[in-house]
Amino acid sequence: MKRCVALVVTMLILVGAQVAGAQTSTPPSTPDRPLTAGAMRYGGILGGALLPTGDFSDFGGTGWTIGIIGYQFINSMRKIAVGSEVGYEAFGKEAGVSVSNFPVNGVVKILFRLETQKLRIFAMGGLGFNYTRTDFGKYDETDYNFGTLAGGGVELHTNGAVALMGDIGYRWVFANPDLSYVSLRAGLLIPFTR
Repeated sequence: MKRCVALVVTMLILVGAQVAGAQTSTPPSTPDRPLTAGAMRYGGILGGALLPTGDFSDFGGTGWTIGIIGYQFINSMRKIAVGSEVGYEAFGKEAGVSVSNFPVNGVVKILFRLETQKLRIFAMGGLGFNYTRTDFGKYDETDYNFGTLAGGGVELHTNGAVALMGDIGYRWVFANPDLSYVSLRAGLLIPFTR
């Protein structure tokens, strides 16, 4: 009986020493993997400048945009994402005409990973539905139009909960006359899940 008690006391001392040592030792290092790079879904908020091109530059001045985006990766390698963008675009008044646009775009992004996992370059393209309003002073005109977009950009992932994003895109709304412009946007990306 004394041997059994001595064995149990010795085991408790050894287990206690192991627990105490585990609490004071340093945790194993984690790989340098940005938080947002591991997300399968993410959203964000963007803002930027709009620069009319072609015939649109005759009656549309430099403008601004704000919007929200949401994306879902379709593969485990996180190289292709599909999503949508919703926003508001306002162009400066030119020749007595002002134009505003509410785009809803379906977008595909193809991401290219560089040596560092913190920086990712992407190409994007998509189709959209646009509610366009043109104000001619005393009266205005509204219309629903399809449009396209093509461009690219960069994502800079941090070890925190957000990433920075910037993109440049060419957008073409099939209106009469066509609205074509370049968008320069920047914003924050926020992961929904890992």
